Amino acid sequence: MVPFTDRECELLNVFADQAVIAIQNARLVNDTREALERQTATADILKVIASSPSDVQPVFEAIAESAKRLLGGFSTTVLHFIGEELHLVAYTPTSPEADEALKASFPRKLAEFPVFALVRNGETIQFADTEAEGVPEANRELARLRGFRSVLFTPLMNRGTPVGMISVTRAEPGAFARHHVQLLKTFADQAVIAIENTRLFNETQEALERQTATADILKVIASSPSDTTPVFDTIADSANRLIGGFSAAVFRYIDDKIHLAAFTPTDAEGDAFLRSSFPIPLDKFPPYQLTRQGAPAELPDTDLEPAARNIARARGYRSMLFAPLMNDGEAVGIITVTRVAPGPFGEQHTRLLQMFADQAVIAIKNVGLFNEVKARTDDLSESLRQQTAVGDVLKTISRSTFELQPVLDTLVQSAAHLCDADMAFIMRRVDDEYRAGAAVGYTEAYIDFLTNHPLVVDRGTVTGRSVLERRPVQILDVKADPEYTLQETYTLAGQRTTVGVPLLRENEPIGVIVLARRRVEPFTQKQIDLVATFADQAVIAIENVRLFNEVHQRTEDLSEALQQQTATGEVLKVIASSPTDVNPALQAIVESACTFCNAYDAGVLLKIGDNLHFSAHHGPIRTGQEPRPINRDWVVGRSVVDKTPVQVSDFQAPEAAEFPEGQRQSREQGHRCTLSVPLLREGEAIGAIALRRLEPAAFSDKQIALLQTFADQAVIAIGNVRLFEEVQAKTRDLSEALTYQTGSANILRVIAASPTDINPVLNAIAESACELLNAYDAVLRLKKDDNLCFSAHHGPISTFRNERPINRDWTAGRAVVDRRPIQINDLLAPEGDEFPEARELALQQGHRTIMSVPLLREGESLGAITLRRLEVNPFSDKQIALLQTFADQAVIAIGNVRLFEEVQAKTRDLEESLQQQTATADVLRVISASPGELEPVFQAMLENAGRLCEAKFAMLRLLKGDQFHGVAAWNLPPAFGEFLAQTPIRVDPKLPLGSVVTTRQPVHVHDVLQHEAYLERYPGMIALAEIGGGRTLLQVPMLKENQLVGTIGLYRQEVRPFTEKQIALVQNFAAQAVIAIENARLLNELRQRTSDLSQSLDDLRTAQDRLVQTEKLASLGQLTAGIAHEIKNPLNFVNNFAALSAELTEELNDVLKPTELADKIRAEVDELTGLLRGNLEKVVQHGKRADSIVKNMLLHSREGGGEHRLSDINALVDESLNLAYHGARAEKPGFNVTLERDFDPAAGELDLFPQEITRVILNLVSNGFYAVTRRNKEGSEAGFEPTLRASTKNLGESVEIRIRDNGTGIPPEVKEKMFNPFFTSKPAGEGTGLGLSMSHDIVVKQHGGTIDVETQPGHFTEFRIVLPRASNFAEKSRG
Repeated sequence: MVPFTDRECELLNVFADQAVIAIQNARLVNDTREALERQTATADILKVIASSPSDVQPVFEAIAESAKRLLGGFSTTVLHFIGEELHLVAYTPTSPEADEALKASFPRKLAEFPVFALVRNGETIQFADTEAEGVPEANRELARLRGFRSVLFTPLMNRGTPVGMISVTRAEPGAFARHHVQLLKTFADQAVIAIENTRLFNETQEALERQTATADILKVIASSPSDTTPVFDTIADSANRLIGGFSAAVFRYIDDKIHLAAFTPTDAEGDAFLRSSFPIPLDKFPPYQLTRQGAPAELPDTDLEPAARNIARARGYRSMLFAPLMNDGEAVGIITVTRVAPGPFGEQHTRLLQMFADQAVIAIKNVGLFNEVKARTDDLSESLRQQTAVGDVLKTISRSTFELQPVLDTLVQSAAHLCDADMAFIMRRVDDEYRAGAAVGYTEAYIDFLTNHPLVVDRGTVTGRSVLERRPVQILDVKADPEYTLQETYTLAGQRTTVGVPLLRENEPIGVIVLARRRVEPFTQKQIDLVATFADQAVIAIENVRLFNEVHQRTEDLSEALQQQTATGEVLKVIASSPTDVNPALQAIVESACTFCNAYDAGVLLKIGDNLHFSAHHGPIRTGQEPRPINRDWVVGRSVVDKTPVQVSDFQAPEAAEFPEGQRQSREQGHRCTLSVPLLREGEAIGAIALRRLEPAAFSDKQIALLQTFADQAVIAIGNVRLFEEVQAKTRDLSEALTYQTGSANILRVIAASPTDINPVLNAIAESACELLNAYDAVLRLKKDDNLCFSAHHGPISTFRNERPINRDWTAGRAVVDRRPIQINDLLAPEGDEFPEARELALQQGHRTIMSVPLLREGESLGAITLRRLEVNPFSDKQIALLQTFADQAVIAIGNVRLFEEVQAKTRDLEESLQQQTATADVLRVISASPGELEPVFQAMLENAGRLCEAKFAMLRLLKGDQFHGVAAWNLPPAFGEFLAQTPIRVDPKLPLGSVVTTRQPVHVHDVLQHEAYLERYPGMIALAEIGGGRTLLQVPMLKENQLVGTIGLYRQEVRPFTEKQIALVQNFAAQAVIAIENARLLNELRQRTSDLSQSLDDLRTAQDRLVQTEKLASLGQLTAGIAHEIKNPLNFVNNFAALSAELTEELNDVLKPTELADKIRAEVDELTGLLRGNLEKVVQHGKRADSIVKNMLLHSREGGGEHRLSDINALVDESLNLAYHGARAEKPGFNVTLERDFDPAAGELDLFPQEITRVILNLVSNGFYAVTRRNKEGSEAGFEPTLRASTKNLGESVEIRIRDNGTGIPPEVKEKMFNPFFTSKPAGEGTGLGLSMSHDIVVKQHGGTIDVETQPGHFTEFRIVLPRASNFAEKSRG
């Protein structure tokens, strides 16, 4: 076996790279080809949509064909949801039998098509194999019928609602690729666009047809106010046409019967049958019952309805649609539309027919109103004929159609005559006052008074009252009426009784008829009603005159308007026939203006610069054809300056002096009057049209308005010509732009196809720029440092390919420096002198014209593109702009490549950041899950840091003093770990860890073997390299407030430095480690603080309890003191007399010595006195002891502990032991215990409170006595002897006291609480629970000592007290 050489392996790698390039190229070519095919198909479909706005079928067929072709399908179907049914609208054929079967299976109910439920929410689904389980049976059968094995469905979604579905099948099983799914969604979106476009187009067309039909019907209604027949005929015809019906008919309900009012003819026989079938009773007409409530109805098949079958067959239709004619909620008729084929009508047809029904009702109402008015007129005519007087009034009204005064005079005369009035007046309203209009019987003085004093509306006159109340008002006697204030009526006219009847038009008073009598006599109601009739006639007369005047004026206006519209129409015809030349239109305008405004001549002057030039003229008055300056000294100039019409009615009048130039022209040309109207376009004057007359006769407002219309038409004509020229220029520009856009599109296609390589794009830009801008060659150079480097070239002219410095001596360099296009029309002309390098190149390469455009991105030059021509032929501004576009595309391409590379780098960075964030989150999760525990946190940090930074192993060390201690490691080589466990690492500046201590910065050693510590053979570095295999290391400090806490070290076993991001990541982990350490410290401190607070709380409670007990003990001490004091007096007496008696025995012996006594008697006396003296000495001894006990009782009963002083500790313990023993013996006579003493003579004296320490020892000894007595009672241990031992021991600066008993011992649960206040294990009444608590406070808190206990339940208990020889306390007492 011969292994491959490194060279062969390297060559094989090259071939592998080339294979990858080839695969990538093939993929890119295929992607480009597929994208192009998709774009082509999309463009074809959009063309079909544009060419077929009203029919969606061609679009569906194009989509089906394109989807099949681009997805490599077997067949394609397009389905449309209509109502609750699924309709086949397009498909690609497979075989005649399969195609027929496919068509036969549609339409079908949506509920019967299971795929609908899967795609109804917009999801795309596919069946990779139609024979697989889970495929609906209907789809499996269809697949077998059509011959396919896999299918892809995509819904057509319009505003979130499914409106159809498109599917593509394949003959073989298998899933469709993702891009095929996306492509089919694109086709689905195009189908939805086509459906929506068609719907909008058809709705617009239908709306237009409906509006046209409505307008036609309204015209008929207006032209036939008294007859509904023409209206019904038009409605029937329009409804039939717009709904696409076979026939239509309109029926009316009259006297419970239905009458045929109108119909559209079909054939003579059918029409005759229809006429003969009506009228019929409503109850025999089924549609009446269906529609009587106002809702439309339909009959899908007339053969199923016997009542409609005969007429339908005779007329030749099978389905009917009904809409009722509803008038104020009541059916008054019906309109029907029929069709030849059976089936339902659409909802839009129902709405349309209802609209026609509403129009029919309007027609019926109009005729009814017209007939009502006509009947009313007839009634009035009849009344006028019956009433002679009223007839006279109407005659007067009829004779005076345009003169009101004769009518009013007749009215007042007739009213006064018929109502037996002495006088009558008609007061007419003028603004808010009432003035005299006609009068009879009144004095001239009163008439003059009313003429000069119009009446206001108030209750002081009968006129005012009738106006206020809007009804007839009668005043029986004006002199007696308290509200009546118009005294002149009876002082000047002599009237007494009066009545006023208002003239009301639409309930609004327009005047008042006033009748009066010179006597007090009321008018009868009939007379008042007759006056009301006259008032109505007066209103009619006033209204007639007003209407006549309006009609007359309207007729004149219409005649004039017709002439003007005719002239306008003629002008517009000229404008339309001459879109490219404004002169014919202007000439037609001045001729029409001259004719219709009664002018002698007319002219149009257009603004050119600061002058007005004549453009058209008509009339005999001569004009000066020279341009005239625009100013306010002549009429036309002022109208242009002020942008408003200006007229001078007479240039010879004084007011014309402000037009000096106009007066001069008037004198020269003979005209007296001039009118000028400016030609305004978008608020700016572009000229004026002027009219002149030879006589001083001003033009009227209507003529001025008409001239403004002609001015507007002139502006339109000028604008049309301008727009036509702009359109022509725009067309040329668009053609040129299309060529340019094609070139740009080609470049963009190259940009899209080459996102990672700039060279194909730059070559394409150079080629397109050269071809589209008619240049001989194009060169692209990119900036590199201070030079421009060749990048792309196209054309026959040779060019240099080396780098050239950027300066202003050649066009590309100057374009880059100045950041703007640079063009030299002729390099060999003087303009080329400032470009010496460019001229030298021109002489070498033969070009004359050159242009360079910089490639700018955010104001900075990236390079330049240069075009050259051999001849002197400068580039146009458009070509320069296009070249700038190419330059922008080059910048885009450069930016795309840069962005592509940045995106790739960003993606890598994001992936790395995600990994880092995930690791950080893991560490934080461990920190939160392990409060106070550092080991899991450190382990997670090292593991994530090592993995993300690609390290071989990692360690975390903490600094303590001058040594680093390892606290966590990851993947550490075992041998190296053993070395570190045996070798402490001290701070040394030459070691990396020492550098971290010194600099507080990360230390990065690229190669351990090159580090000075390794070269100087430091053991740690030697072990790292040779035992651990480390070659590259990173030490990152863990800092807390710039204080070094420790380090995190990462190690690689190959020379591969860590990156800055990896170092930053480890620094982040180091910060987290410091946080974890600090969290653990704070947590522990918090726990300790919580414990301390709990202990303080317990102490506080103990102090409170002790305070209570102290009060109790104080009372007990007072009692004890009283008892001890009472005992002390007799005890002193006994002690004193015992001592005295002992002395007396001595004296007795001395007295008896001289006395001679028998030896036996003397012996007896000596014996007796000796016994007496011995007894007395014992009495003195025990008296002193009793006195000592009493003294101690007195001491204990005092509130204070006395003064601290030096005391013999042995004597203190012994005295306390005796006191306790005798106290126990006194309490229980049968008590017995063996006392053992072991006092250290060196114990000596201590500075303490003797009474307090005595109390402590008494408590401990008493507890011991209780324990041994209890054990003696509870057990029957043979040979048990109750024993209590007291001992002292010198400890130098302190003394130890031990009290040990062999009693019952202390259980653990009792031992934990034994020093708590009020805790006792003795039965109720035998202990307070304060002895040990007070003893603890006296020893520990008062004397600064310690008290401990050692016990074994059932065997012994030993208390150990340690007291300092010199306590640090001031003068203080207990508590």
